[in-house]
Amino acid sequence: MNLEDIKQALTDGDPPARVKAMRLLRDYPAEVSVPLLEGQMGHGDFLVRSFIAMGLGLYPSDRTVKTLLQLLDDGDHSVRAEAAGALGRCSEGVIPDLVAAFRRDDNWLVRRSILESLVEFRQPAALMEVCELAITGDNVSVTEAGIDALTLLSQTEFSDRALDLLLPFVSDDWWQVRWRTARALGFFTQEKAIAARQFLAKDDDHRVVGGAMEAVIVPDGDRGDADG
Repeated sequence: MNLEDIKQALTDGDPPARVKAMRLLRDYPAEVSVPLLEGQMGHGDFLVRSFIAMGLGLYPSDRTVKTLLQLLDDGDHSVRAEAAGALGRCSEGVIPDLVAAFRRDDNWLVRRSILESLVEFRQPAALMEVCELAITGDNVSVTEAGIDALTLLSQTEFSDRALDLLLPFVSDDWWQVRWRTARALGFFTQEKAIAARQFLAKDDDHRVVGGAMEAVIVPDGDRGDADG
């Protein structure tokens, strides 16, 4: 499919053909791809708009950031999640927008995507703010992602605060949450972390016990950090 075929597919009204054309646009430079992608912004099919977000993330620039920020307010959560993920490949200037989006958007998929993007930026203050929101929400999947992300703060000025957020989860009802907590505690060296890990090493669930034992031997080189 050459460029003219791609342009035709983008206007023929067939969503699968449009999506295929968007995939092929990856082989073209930004000056060709970005205007064509943006031309599909008003398409009614969420899958097409999702591919717009995905495609724009391949060409990070002030122009694409502006469009992706618009897609963060899309009516479909899948589109918003793709836009959040794409923004994670852009400049650090989008961090405040991602934090604000996390605060206003309670969809679990969007929140996980935002959190994953913020993990990529490794900015401790923003990550700390979002992790606090993630672990106090009512979605277990987001909570688990927040627990994992807290490990990246273990070697920053937010280490004690992050640990204090982790400790209540040693008694969580879900074994998966306790297992993740056990593993996360292995990134912290405070006495409270060691005591909590020892507590989880006696958990009723053998999977949690395994996580606690594994956490004890996490190599220093595998421990997460964030620029602080």
